[in-house]
Amino acid sequence: MPGPASLGAALIVPVVLGGELQGTLFEGSCDAPGAAVRVPVLREVAGDRARPIVMSTGDLLGADPLSGFALEGPSVVQEDLRDLLGATDHQRIFDAVLPGDFDLTGQAASSAALGNEAWTVANVELDAPHRPYRVFVRQGVRIGVTGVVDEALIPEIDPLSRPEIRSATEALDESVRVLRGAGVQTVVALMHLSSQDGLERARTLLAAMKEAPPDVVITSPLPGDPSLVRFDGLGTVLIAAPPRGASATLVELEMAPQGTLREVRAVRREVPAQPSAQADVVRNWACSELDVPVGGNTREQPINDAEFRAFILESMRLRAGAEVAILPCVGFAAETAFPLPPAPTRLDLRRALPFDNGMETARFTGAELRAFESLLSRPDVCMAGLGSGKAAGRAIDPRRRYTVVTVEFVAQGGFEIVKPAMQSKFRPREDLPTVRNLVRNELEAHGFNVDANPDPDDEVEEPALFDVHLDIGATIKSVNVENDTDAEAPQLTRRDFLGISGTVDLRVSLDLPRHRFEVSDRTRYGIVREELDEGEAETRENEDVTILEAVYSGRLSGGTERPWLPDAGASARLETEFTVPEERGYQRALLQLGVGPSWRLASNLTVRSQLGLRRELMADGDSEDVAEAELAETRVALISVAELRDEALDVFGLRKARLNVRVDHAADLSGAVRDQVLQGRLTIDIPVTDVLSLTAGLDVYVLERERTDGQNLSGASLDTSLGLKSTTDFGAVFRP
Repeated sequence: MPGPASLGAALIVPVVLGGELQGTLFEGSCDAPGAAVRVPVLREVAGDRARPIVMSTGDLLGADPLSGFALEGPSVVQEDLRDLLGATDHQRIFDAVLPGDFDLTGQAASSAALGNEAWTVANVELDAPHRPYRVFVRQGVRIGVTGVVDEALIPEIDPLSRPEIRSATEALDESVRVLRGAGVQTVVALMHLSSQDGLERARTLLAAMKEAPPDVVITSPLPGDPSLVRFDGLGTVLIAAPPRGASATLVELEMAPQGTLREVRAVRREVPAQPSAQADVVRNWACSELDVPVGGNTREQPINDAEFRAFILESMRLRAGAEVAILPCVGFAAETAFPLPPAPTRLDLRRALPFDNGMETARFTGAELRAFESLLSRPDVCMAGLGSGKAAGRAIDPRRRYTVVTVEFVAQGGFEIVKPAMQSKFRPREDLPTVRNLVRNELEAHGFNVDANPDPDDEVEEPALFDVHLDIGATIKSVNVENDTDAEAPQLTRRDFLGISGTVDLRVSLDLPRHRFEVSDRTRYGIVREELDEGEAETRENEDVTILEAVYSGRLSGGTERPWLPDAGASARLETEFTVPEERGYQRALLQLGVGPSWRLASNLTVRSQLGLRRELMADGDSEDVAEAELAETRVALISVAELRDEALDVFGLRKARLNVRVDHAADLSGAVRDQVLQGRLTIDIPVTDVLSLTAGLDVYVLERERTDGQNLSGASLDTSLGLKSTTDFGAVFRP
């Protein structure tokens, strides 16, 4: 074979770039006269030029519905599909092929279509046979071809079939070095990049190379006509491969007599379609089996893509028992399939949903769920059930846990919708159908019925939500108590001490669309080495306070948009201190009942004001103890509570701490004895693990008591604590 030096004129080597094969096997409806294929005639794009190099940057089978049918249908198997596309042992469709996203997800089908050793990729480990590079000789000129897949695209690939991948820059460096060492005059690199920022990704990849960049870089599908771009300082020409199989790009590589690249020209050419008996077999089977309506025709107008996505999101949310559903707005449903007919067929669903993803769910706290609200501003993300500080129509409660449902692709990092820290919380739901089957089931059961543009002020009636929150902690406590020195008997049972205290916080809530019920219990038990009056010390119980509370609220405000309109509320509170000092002869159990309005000023801040009744249950009106006898009657009181729950705090930028503050005030308006009580509690929890946190707290209790004889009995207690807390949450959604 003569070498390049013997050539006296410029050489022109034709290169044919085929894009995705989407729609090439089956275009149009089942009413069309037949099916045709384009791929086997790609070489005809080169005209009378001999021996073109035919290449593709993927995706080969892509989202073409009939390709899938060819592998599923009873009358066509994988070998038939390869024959259908025109590959034989003596002729390949493509000389070099770089796999794309779809190919990497369905390697077996793509490999069957291409035949053996068709892949050309340097940085991806495929199941199918492949080469990192190959050399073609045309008229004595050696042309080397290699290919790399941008590693940034790997999160978009189905995690169940995700291949091993290494640095694209390192792999390209290695291939170019080997090819040039083998005497290749011109190096062509195929790159499968993101179509959104492909040029910038290519610039970054090439700029990081240690070797001299390839002479020609051919990128994955970019919209528009072929683009020739030279990067400053890199001297590389980029060509956009065609995005659809209906056309191909004819590239002419003009070589100098010595074989070096002198000029690149590119033009888009239509690929002629040819009838195919094999394609007709697949088409006839698909039309007879799948071209039948799914569900009843519940509307007259066709279904557009926005309505279809809204239908899928609501179906996912309701079927998974979730408050929020998330999908990609682009790429998930094929835009070319819309509008769908009012009663779509299974074949229509195949066209509209080329990727049949399974579903995954995760549970997030209200504070974590608020982070998803930032996705509302992204045009490529579609959500249902979240917005305006609400989840499923209710104001987000940072204390509760919420269920989020999405598809596997998104849960594993696709399009970077879910942040890596949250991806680990998603779990596959084997009890749920795939998205395509879900849509089919919903259409068969209910037809197409969805409000694609809901009014944001509409009340979303959701079923009951049930939550259990349990905190168990152990702390070292310092307690300082001040009782009125003139009192005959102390009003606070605790004394000054430094000791160990255990705390159990249990909260059970039932959340209905218009009503909320919550029962909570807080029990503290302390053991301390205490100094006695005689100068001796002993270990004794010094604290055993239990607060049991039930709270009801009836929603009238409709959420956070009208905070000036209160909710109706009622509460019952039982507070006990059963440790009895020698100076006081009775145990204490205070029952407090109240009704009145409550305001939700923010998602985690509530204030309520109530008129209620208070009574010391353990006090005896016939007791010889004057204080006990006076406390035995029922008193009318004004009760107010302000509570801030689970406010997120940054701890040195490392973790999110939880801040909880509650202030209670009760003032007696009638009765033989007048009490005014102020209680405040502040806790900060710093997470150590998912269930363990470091906790610090401050409790303040102030009591002003005035007896009928005018004696003022007052007391105050200041508790500080530091310890560890373990947290457990359980939640469930009850649906009819």
